[in-house]
Amino acid sequence: MSPSQKAISIMGATATGKSDLAIEIAEIFSGEIISMDSRQVYRGFDIGTGKVTTDDCRRVPHHLIDNLEPNEINSAGAHLSHAMDILAVIQAKGKLGLFVGGTGLYFRALFEGLIANETAPGERNTLRNQLDKKTTDELFDDLATIDSDRARELAKRDRVRILRSLEIYYATGKKHSEHIAAQNRPEPWSGLKIVLTM
Repeated sequence: MSPSQKAISIMGATATGKSDLAIEIAEIFSGEIISMDSRQVYRGFDIGTGKVTTDDCRRVPHHLIDNLEPNEINSAGAHLSHAMDILAVIQAKGKLGLFVGGTGLYFRALFEGLIANETAPGERNTLRNQLDKKTTDELFDDLATIDSDRARELAKRDRVRILRSLEIYYATGKKHSEHIAAQNRPEPWSGLKIVLTM
């Protein structure tokens, strides 16, 4: 996002009032809402997601809600690409864009960018199958050898994150900690962040 593309981000867990606040702000400042929720993008995923109602959508335009069928695949990269295209259209109309949701990965992608995954799905599955044969202790030892900085940040039993760090290394040839360091830069956009809690 360029510095001229200002937006508001409203983040938080389910049932913290994100949608109500976003609708109120959008009505006051002539805004439109871009969902940053990994479940609300799917049709039929209405229970447990806090999905906005038809009345809410009549009050304020909402985007990236009910866009995909349950069997379609979404990713943080694809979602962010769609969100940025929508933001450009909203701003071309002279309106305020509001990113609203509870999927932290989508907001990290927005604020920090994503680590490119250079492997094809088949290669990724083969790598994951090979790694899955190892115990968590063995995986952690591998990570400590390859990327000691990242290993120090993770709990030794955090199999999911250990696997992800190893996959990034094997896919890109670059340590996960180096990718993270490269992303440690000022945000490429100017916007207000609001985080709601219980």
